[in-house]
Amino acid sequence: MPDRRRPWLAASPRLFAACHRAGNSWRRHKRRNRSGVLVLIALWVGAVALLARAPLSALNAGCLWCEAHALALAVAGFAAALALVSRRRAVVRADAARSWLAALPVSRGAAYVEARTLELAPAVMLLAVLAIGAASVLGVAASRGVGGLLGLAQSAALLAAAVGIGALASYGIPPGRDADLPPGSRYVPHRRRPGPPLPRASLAGLGHWPVRRLFASLRPRVVARAFFAVMLAVPLGATADSALLMLGVTVASASLLLLIVSVHAASRSSYRWLQPVPLRPTPWCQALLGRSLLALAALAGVWAELVWLAGLPVRDALQRGFALWSLCALLAIGVGWFATSRRVGP
Repeated sequence: MPDRRRPWLAASPRLFAACHRAGNSWRRHKRRNRSGVLVLIALWVGAVALLARAPLSALNAGCLWCEAHALALAVAGFAAALALVSRRRAVVRADAARSWLAALPVSRGAAYVEARTLELAPAVMLLAVLAIGAASVLGVAASRGVGGLLGLAQSAALLAAAVGIGALASYGIPPGRDADLPPGSRYVPHRRRPGPPLPRASLAGLGHWPVRRLFASLRPRVVARAFFAVMLAVPLGATADSALLMLGVTVASASLLLLIVSVHAASRSSYRWLQPVPLRPTPWCQALLGRSLLALAALAGVWAELVWLAGLPVRDALQRGFALWSLCALLAIGVGWFATSRRVGP
């Protein structure tokens, strides 16, 4: 049935289905999506206000840092766009092979346009976020009279160009082969053989879930690639101790972020087996977030110690570590409560 509000989608059934799927998802979780949009807007306004009240010396140092690390930022943007678009291409190709929309008659030009639109969506979103952030930073810096605006603009343009080149270069990566497992393969799931019983889930054991998910996400290959990216960000002429301190601070910050993401993922993944349980969100969040808050406090303490070793006074390091732990704890409680209050019973 053609959509009168979007007549340009009449010749592109995959785009038509994607738009309706996105609209249905928005209407199904309208309150949650609106809350997420408001949180993002509040974070953006807070970041702009923080830049507007920051001292000029800090802004000048930030502009010089961006100009000195423009190449490293461009390499990171290139790698991110390459990975995102490659993964999106694989997902779109797998969905097209299983969908009944592939049997609809579509012209070659329309099929090419809708395929490129669906595949390049992550790169377009990344460029949009980059444009909003660069425009905000440049506007605040111009209003404050910060020097080095040309270098900052050149760094942003180089990063945007690297994202676009990475998105285009992803089409040079050959697609993966479809796995055709024979019936006797060991990778085909079999029926459970008699043996020791499976562990029974308990509410007290949920506190280990986000922490174990954090360690599971820190695979050796991912850590090695992140180590290479951090080493590229170290400026020339830096000593070994400063490079190690920068690596430690980056690892502690990334661990804090991954633990918050693990809390949100654990909260969402528990929906299937907790939906029929008449459980209120409060005890569920307490069981889930107890060990996570302790782990956040330990990571924030390590981060504060590394900052103190970098030359910051003890009082300032403790204050910043406590502020970082408070922010991460609020984010973890927010994402955990948000996911469970929408999905767990009254």
